[in-house]
Amino acid sequence: MTDLENLKKVIVNALEWSPPKGVDRIVHLDLVEETRLLSVVGPRRAGKTYACFQFLHKQLTIIPKSNILYLNLEDERLYPLSKTVLQDLWETYLQVSQPEVTQPIYLILDEIQNIPNWSRWVRRMHDQYSMIRIIVTGSSSKLLSRELATELRGRAISIEVFPFSFPEFLRANGVTWNPKTVAYSTEKPKINHLFGEYFKRGGFPGILEATYPEKILQEYFKAMYVRDLIERFKIENIPLFEDFLRLQIQQFSAVTSISKMEKLLAEIGYSLSKNTLTNYIRYARESYILFQVPIYSNKIKNQLRYPKKTYAIDHGLLQAVRFSTSEDFGRLLENIVFMALRRKTTDIYYYQDKTCECDFLVKEKTQIVLAIQVAYTIKNNKTREREIKGLTQALLDNPNAKGLILTLDETDEIIINGKLIPILPVWRWLLEDEGPHIDDYKIAK
Repeated sequence: MTDLENLKKVIVNALEWSPPKGVDRIVHLDLVEETRLLSVVGPRRAGKTYACFQFLHKQLTIIPKSNILYLNLEDERLYPLSKTVLQDLWETYLQVSQPEVTQPIYLILDEIQNIPNWSRWVRRMHDQYSMIRIIVTGSSSKLLSRELATELRGRAISIEVFPFSFPEFLRANGVTWNPKTVAYSTEKPKINHLFGEYFKRGGFPGILEATYPEKILQEYFKAMYVRDLIERFKIENIPLFEDFLRLQIQQFSAVTSISKMEKLLAEIGYSLSKNTLTNYIRYARESYILFQVPIYSNKIKNQLRYPKKTYAIDHGLLQAVRFSTSEDFGRLLENIVFMALRRKTTDIYYYQDKTCECDFLVKEKTQIVLAIQVAYTIKNNKTREREIKGLTQALLDNPNAKGLILTLDETDEIIINGKLIPILPVWRWLLEDEGPHIDDYKIAK
């Protein structure tokens, strides 16, 4: 059992510690002022803890330090853990810190899943003390985002933290910009160069200055694969799962189906069921390794029945764990665009009819508001005709939507059915409008 002296040391050290500021990120932990309880979720190594540090750094400018307590619940001084360790920590904190109870008290509990019956304690504190604001994070290998939501029973909003967006990547490299003038700025060559670095490295914060980022990313993937998938879900047929995941990753930014996967794996010699593969893809989604985008249809059964497009959490990770060629560059751009959209919304679809396809349709409330085509280049006439045809049909079927074509470095405008369609470099589009906006979470709640 954790003794009182150890608890006091942990609390005093936490109160004396100052959080690093880190990179300015668009993570709305300030929503804790409304809900008084937040869970922070996302893939490992994406910066969940540092997002909490950024929030704490901001709060320290407006409230006493004695009213803020950050605890890493993997601290070895807390072990062996008792059933009452959270309550003991709280009571010790009140004695040692003597916080100003007329102001909010912030508790940030990192790696909360290590504490027995943690959710009961958090729910009780939330219901009992109106001045307390609680933020919890959990390791994806032990506590999934859906389990966090279940444990907190509707009391909390979950805030997702993903690897750096391109704007965050720029800020991490000390670059600032004006979205309205960036295309003509003297900073443009530097931004172009850094987009090339972002394209190769991806957005995981830990590889920002790494000499060999691919080695680090391979280790990240190994940890995701072993701890977040194999161990977490107790997968028994490891060779089958490994080949299935390899096939899914190989076909990123492309339409895939469980039936197609079943056929390909059967050809290799596996005996399996569609239910097994359905579970496998669910595991990868819940661990934030892969995402799936359904076809757009007014009928839910079509969205469920038709093949889905698969995307990965990070384009740098993709390049580190699979064999890439120059032919993949357009697909990597598409993955970057997907993640930029996914940071803002989950209402993302692809469009397809008998003759053409549009990469992304974005829905807002009850209608499609944006249609996007992504291509590495449209200088080739055949490619240009294909991309415009898909966008044209998508806009005909969704007349209230705006259209957009994104490429690596081309800027132009075209007219489709009386609508002005911008053609922009991906990097420029990424810098125009960061998200998610705080109102997006309020609507989701």
